[in-house]
Amino acid sequence: MSRVLMCVLLLFLSGCASVPREEALKLGAAGQKAAEAGQAALADLAGEVGGFPERSAVLLTVATCTAPATPSPCGISQAPGDVLTADEKLAGVISLRARALSQLHSAYGVFLEEAEYDAAVDIDQSLGELADSVNNLAGAMALLSGGTSLLALPATKIARKAAGESARTAQKRRLLEASRALREIDQRLLELLREEAEVYQGISEILHSNRLQLADVLLQAGLLDPRPLVDDFLSRNRLGAAMELEASDPVVLALARTVHAHQAGRLAAASRAAYQSHISAFEALIALHEDFEAGKPLSLDDVARALGEIRLWAELLEEPDGQAAEEAP
Repeated sequence: MSRVLMCVLLLFLSGCASVPREEALKLGAAGQKAAEAGQAALADLAGEVGGFPERSAVLLTVATCTAPATPSPCGISQAPGDVLTADEKLAGVISLRARALSQLHSAYGVFLEEAEYDAAVDIDQSLGELADSVNNLAGAMALLSGGTSLLALPATKIARKAAGESARTAQKRRLLEASRALREIDQRLLELLREEAEVYQGISEILHSNRLQLADVLLQAGLLDPRPLVDDFLSRNRLGAAMELEASDPVVLALARTVHAHQAGRLAAASRAAYQSHISAFEALIALHEDFEAGKPLSLDDVARALGEIRLWAELLEEPDGQAAEEAP
């Protein structure tokens, strides 16, 4: 073999075995950011959804007890304690998704460690814990939808180093195998997220109406003080301090109901939009994995765009009245 041919062959083999460390670090960081953003406001969303049966029971009780022909004493309203409603099941799904995203964040952290040369990490354990968490989520979604859960994600085993394999070749192989495993899990999470978003879309207007009705009934019954809402509205809009307010004043009650209706509507709209942004983030993350596995340079533009949208909706969900954006230093 000529010296020139030998050099070309050595360069080719070296390139094949080179570790795509920089691109792996980009991919791992993008995965962690997507998991972090996906967790935003999930606890509040689960509480909003899961609290629907309780709010409905309270609404019925107050409405019944304040009706003109109500006998004294008035009774209580409660749902059967041994039956989970669809809303409570959805709240459970949302909570399990939060746990799965926490595990996803950890798994991408291990992937980042693996991208560091000679890093000795147990990526199998992290992927196994993540797969278990996603399988639990799939089972809960099947319970909610009445269907059957998808095939369980299998345990992943990635050999540390095969016989005769160089350190660089082994690390590149491990990164590619880990990427394929994470991509498969991301795909499963995306499918479950789409199902969850469809369920939420179907009940979001009911949740919105339920909260408005409950607030109205509590205000009209004199059980909810409208003045803090009015004071907060005046303060946020720099309209000055309110005069002495009477909680029973019809104008005060109407203003409080208007503010509450605006906030509730904004929360419902932000929650629906947040689902689509989460879906877009996972679609972009899966595309990054595909490019990484094909040896292409990674562009984080689509992921960054989706993450920016998620942060926007998270801000609105945390501050439905826009207070954070309106406060001046």
